[in-house]
Amino acid sequence: MLEQLSHYKILERMGSGSMGVVYRARDTQLGRTVAIEVLPAAVAGDAERRERFLQEAHTAARLSHPNVVALYEVGEDAGELFLVLEFIPGEALSTVIAGRALNPRRAIHFAGQVADALADAHAAGIVHRDVNPDTIVVTPKGNAKVLDLGFATWTSRGAAREEALTALQTGATSAGVAPGTVAYLSPEQARGGEVDQRSDIFSLGVVLYEMLTGLPPFQGATPAEILLQVSQSPAARPSTINKNVPRELDPIVGKALEKNPDSRFQSAATFAAELRAVDGALERRAGSAARAVAPALITRPRRTFSGWIVAVLFAGAVAALGALWYAGGPGTALRRRMFAPALQATIAVIPLELTDAEPSRRYFADGLTDDLIARLGQTTGLKVLGRSSTRDYRGRSPADLARELNAGVVLTGTVRPQGDAVNVSLELIDPADGGVVWRGQYTRELKDIFAVQAQVAADVARALKLTPPPTPSSERAASRLVDREAYDLYLRGRQSSAEHRPQQAIDFFQRAVEADAGIAEAFAGLAEALYDDARDARDARDAGGARDAPAPRVTLDDPALQQRLKSAAERAYQLDPDLPQSNLAMSLAAPSLSQSLDYLKRAVDRDPSYADGYRVIGDQILDFDPALAIDFWRRSLTFDPRMDVSRVDIATALVELDRQEDARRELSVQSASPASRGLVDRGVWIIDLDTGRQKDAIQSMRGFPNLRSVAPFWRTFAAALRTAGEASDARVEASQLVQKFPDDCEARALLGGLRAEHGQAAAGRQMAGAILQAAGEESARPSTVRCGVAAAAALSNVGSVTSLLARIATREDLLRYWSLEIDGQTGAMALRGHVYPWTNLTSKTEIAGELAEARRPLDAAYAREREVARAALAPIR
Repeated sequence: MLEQLSHYKILERMGSGSMGVVYRARDTQLGRTVAIEVLPAAVAGDAERRERFLQEAHTAARLSHPNVVALYEVGEDAGELFLVLEFIPGEALSTVIAGRALNPRRAIHFAGQVADALADAHAAGIVHRDVNPDTIVVTPKGNAKVLDLGFATWTSRGAAREEALTALQTGATSAGVAPGTVAYLSPEQARGGEVDQRSDIFSLGVVLYEMLTGLPPFQGATPAEILLQVSQSPAARPSTINKNVPRELDPIVGKALEKNPDSRFQSAATFAAELRAVDGALERRAGSAARAVAPALITRPRRTFSGWIVAVLFAGAVAALGALWYAGGPGTALRRRMFAPALQATIAVIPLELTDAEPSRRYFADGLTDDLIARLGQTTGLKVLGRSSTRDYRGRSPADLARELNAGVVLTGTVRPQGDAVNVSLELIDPADGGVVWRGQYTRELKDIFAVQAQVAADVARALKLTPPPTPSSERAASRLVDREAYDLYLRGRQSSAEHRPQQAIDFFQRAVEADAGIAEAFAGLAEALYDDARDARDARDAGGARDAPAPRVTLDDPALQQRLKSAAERAYQLDPDLPQSNLAMSLAAPSLSQSLDYLKRAVDRDPSYADGYRVIGDQILDFDPALAIDFWRRSLTFDPRMDVSRVDIATALVELDRQEDARRELSVQSASPASRGLVDRGVWIIDLDTGRQKDAIQSMRGFPNLRSVAPFWRTFAAALRTAGEASDARVEASQLVQKFPDDCEARALLGGLRAEHGQAAAGRQMAGAILQAAGEESARPSTVRCGVAAAAALSNVGSVTSLLARIATREDLLRYWSLEIDGQTGAMALRGHVYPWTNLTSKTEIAGELAEARRPLDAAYAREREVARAALAPIR
């Protein structure tokens, strides 16, 4: 027997695997137990097959999912080619089934986990092709792990399967092939056709059927008989084979087993979501049955003499309480709650207090509070107020908070995480008298935390005399399981996002989804953090301090960023298409305005008090229809009065509408969040510059503590100096700015124009001209084209401005990027010409006339987008 392969000490031979001999081994470098599968010489010794195998292995190694047996390494030593795999001490699902039906909820649990794993594999371009009970392992903790992902064509089963299919197609016999080898194939596999991810969905449907009934749906004495059934015969409904199977599962299994791939579930994530929705319904049904049986367990005791004494004392107590009831005092509040109308179902939430845990884990309490708020907001009839500032409400009295937000009730409580479990205690407070309307206590395993959130939302709704119907999202939440470490990482990401640290949030969210690919909220958070990081383009990331070596700027149109954002958003949407955050994420990745608004409409339809949804609607339409954008930002403020970013956005739109003094009044409202002061201050600077008060803007900027640590702020300062006529100082600031942020295109355009004006014409024109040349390329990205217009303005090159604006008008990707509010200005605001370098286009009459003509196609494009926005948003205006 082998004793050593590379740095792996062989402990024992475990037998023959699907591709070769399998050993249990010890990784001497990392100290972990692994499984090593040694490939046969037919693969290792054939150069062509070996190369093809290695390519597929490298693809498979990139897949990381808690329900996939991980491939750690492909190694070679002592002439042996081998795979190093995660060691799983479980047993094959085929052994667990062994011809017997499983409990339906256990079958759902396994099938949902396998579907999650397949969804990740499919997203990576990997189709399993051989999903069956022998390629699924059940761990001692009762979880499913998928084997052979990416290697189905290399396994012994794969060879047998191909032999059976070849025999069937040629009319030969396949006597040596076990019928079970082909029992899990899809119809398209049986026909020898092309397969995609839907083939795996069919095979998983077969496995689920067998778990539910103990029998595969397609049976026969020979592979040919089975393949004929697979291709032509419908499967009987599972509930007709096993009466314990809930009928709700019949249509789900039937959809998975559709002969036509177009009629099946189109993604494994949707299959998993439907299974968990049924599981959630089953859990609630079991709970209702338990509650219904409980009263029958109570026996009526025989009345004794002591019982009569208790009855007399009870009567006396009732009389005393009656006196209090009508005399005032505590009875007044009780009487009011019993006979007054139902409390207003608008909720303010005080962050949960952390008990019996390190203060450093406050992020856990705050993040869980965020999740509870999101679930409450998705409950029909409930509205949650003040979400963006929830963390600031810690320590506030319920009465004060309700008065500030105009809330009907206030939710407060504690959370105690303890290893794999969590205890949540909640109270719903009537702010009118401080009385407790409802109490709830939930002690569950942390893996069930999403089910706890769904239960809390339902219980709070009932306490407020609401009977909301179950929704697909609540059904999914009620049946979801989550990895404890992954959830902790996700909550850390929530905390980083709340602290306006998008890069840190990106890291936490990415690690969370790598640990558990089923957390839709983490994928949505990742998409939003990626967008915010690029949209802000602040090299200090928040206005909290400078960096000695700022990271390269990444713009929203960076192809790698776009692909990463799109992948995260699509995965969130696959996992839960009804989650408001998933829809918001999809809106940020959408290629057109109409698609973006459609997703945002879904978001606020699922959660009518989702202030962020209304805010992003305003962001998307600001430049095309500022008045309509203001309406949606106002709506966001009705649900979240402290959402300072909406107030700043309103001020920006008012400037665009030439209502500068109204904009100033909008920003005079005292900001509730110190973290927003930089944002609000920048809004004031823009108003001052737009109204010709450059000196006021400059004086205010000089006092800003982090002016030169945030590139957009510094650019605004340099432009203000030049607009005010202080050209020399402007050049100095712009030079230092470019030295610190050399990849900032707008900074280089600014400096190029300043140099061209004052004695360095050649150098300035070369700097700005390089930007113009890049912008003129057919493949130029939207950010490059927008920067090119700024460079043309800096050189007073109206011809280049004209050609670039005409090009922007013809492509929606260019138009949408041009319209974004970046660094306090939209494209339309820049063309007003109130701030350098745009003043070059309006200061001379002849240029201004040419510019007006150049804007005609752009104005027409704006009008089209404005109509798109109004039509799309008509149902929710």
